[in-house]
Amino acid sequence: MIVVEGPDGAGKTQLVMRLCQQFQMSVEPRVVDSSTNPIGGVSLKRWVDEDLLAWPRAAIYDRHRMISEPIYAPIMRGRLADGFEDSIWFIRQLGHFWKARPLVIYCMPPVEEVVRNVLRSDTDNEAVCKAISSIYWMYHTNYCQNAARANVIVWDYTQDVYEDFIHYLTFMLKEEFSRYVNVANRYFPDVRKAAPAPIENNRRPPRLRRG
Repeated sequence: MIVVEGPDGAGKTQLVMRLCQQFQMSVEPRVVDSSTNPIGGVSLKRWVDEDLLAWPRAAIYDRHRMISEPIYAPIMRGRLADGFEDSIWFIRQLGHFWKARPLVIYCMPPVEEVVRNVLRSDTDNEAVCKAISSIYWMYHTNYCQNAARANVIVWDYTQDVYEDFIHYLTFMLKEEFSRYVNVANRYFPDVRKAAPAPIENNRRPPRLRRG
């Protein structure tokens, strides 16, 4: 699984489209609209429960509610979705989220770039325009809290070279997908779990004597 996160104006959607084409994966349908209201009255809590049960699978997410809901919902809706205020449930599901080891990409160009993009192209969304700086720094904090995880990387379209980024991401995907043979065989047929060399004993090799 690949989860692409970041504030509006960070190049997230464009990156998702390129990744779908690069890896021949489909993007998961959005479950909220531009104002973060659930589409079709879906229960976001139930959606999270059902979605995490279906992991692992080869898919790309344009944001996931376990990350973006606590960032966007208080600003856009003034409250979390029903059920997300249940701290026990949220902590448990957040643990399941990270235990499944999705590759999480945080799109984080400079804040000035993000603000400029939003004010130029997202003028219809007044709430986002007013709060984009706060949204950016909430994402920055969320990234910093998770940056030490091996499956978390950052993408800055103003500085990073896309080809180098894809090369590194492909390596990470192979490492992760190799844990799931059915997924690896479909997307990376050259991936094989290397069996460790047999160890005959635990003795250290003999030292050469002088003279």
